[in-house]
Amino acid sequence: MKKYFIFIALLFPHYLLCQAKSDTLTIQNTRYGLRFFKSNTLLTTRELKETLEINKQAYNEFKHASRNKIGYFFEYMGGFLVGWQIIDLVNGKGINGYLTGVAVTSTCISIPLVKAYKKHALKSVNLFNLQLKGT
Repeated sequence: MKKYFIFIALLFPHYLLCQAKSDTLTIQNTRYGLRFFKSNTLLTTRELKETLEINKQAYNEFKHASRNKIGYFFEYMGGFLVGWQIIDLVNGKGINGYLTGVAVTSTCISIPLVKAYKKHALKSVNLFNLQLKGT
């Protein structure tokens, strides 16, 4: 029993020291887009911009990424319209050519925009983290 108590007594302070907060940013890629975390707390876009302001290069890269965020709108719109056409087809109403064209066009527009957003957002977070490691 004494051995276990000594082991726990020696391990506990080490565990507390390992809980130091990190200022690095992390990204989680979800089905609904990218989620940004700082010290395991979810950041809004405004909070992320405020965090990145200390590194001008990372901030400019994120501003460039934000211009491409509209791609998610086109992605969701295209998916909704494709689903609508599939439901109409299942219900026997037929396919509306105009809406199908809009759905395909919207989906095709979204692909490069979403890729560019993810690329630039990842680059901005990496630039920010590199600056933190350098100081």
